[in-house]
Amino acid sequence: MLEIVSIIPHNKKSFCKIVNIERINHYNDSYIEFVRWITKNNRWDIGIIPLEANKFNKNKSYIKYLDYTALGLPVICSDIEPYKGVVENDINGLVVENDSESWYEAIDRLIKDPYLRKRLSDMAFNDLTKKYILKHRAKDFIEVYKKLG
Repeated sequence: MLEIVSIIPHNKKSFCKIVNIERINHYNDSYIEFVRWITKNNRWDIGIIPLEANKFNKNKSYIKYLDYTALGLPVICSDIEPYKGVVENDINGLVVENDSESWYEAIDRLIKDPYLRKRLSDMAFNDLTKKYILKHRAKDFIEVYKKLG
């Protein structure tokens, strides 16, 4: 079953099950509450991040990749920024072109190959703990603060 985790009004039609995030609404985007909710409700096997190639999405962060990685999920993402340079195809995730056939093939591949799912999620988690946790990124925050001051 395909589930979309989102804050979407219940009256919207969808092609899949929409999983609304408890205790978070359109006016409250508390990331702490989201993390509590998603870790408690993790029942997924694959994280997908399809993003249209446009200016808005190009300037997003790769936080969704980190979220899925922290949950132990293998990830499939669109071949656009912000994932270029973070997700390496067939190493720590799958990177696909934004067309139906590429997405179908990648999803089908992960569904059929549990070893690939495990290898990708293990490599991604290894990257997360070695590169992206605060212990390794604190100096980046300090540099931004220095530039602002």
